[in-house]
Amino acid sequence: HHNFPYYDQLTSIYAKDRATGKDAQTTVGIVEKIDADDATTANNLEEGNNYRGCEDDVSLDDMDVSAIQPQLENIRTIGLELSRSIASEKVIQESA
Repeated sequence: HHNFPYYDQLTSIYAKDRATGKDAQTTVGIVEKIDADDATTANNLEEGNNYRGCEDDVSLDDMDVSAIQPQLENIRTIGLELSRSIASEKVIQESA
């Protein structure tokens, strides 16, 4: 997890943001929500769902999107890695 750039700085920022009270989430719950959201997004993309409410009058076949997909996948992977790293760090801190 230390291969991620700025990992230490980000964990120190997010570790200070501790929620308490009835709406607080556990780190396990956060990771489960991230996984569920990723699965929903993947299903929407696979099914071609138009979850932004845009009209279907534009065909992706007419556009060159070859450079966009790898970037989106990289962003999704980095975001998931960051979220899981932060959640793991919080679990370690809570266990200590």
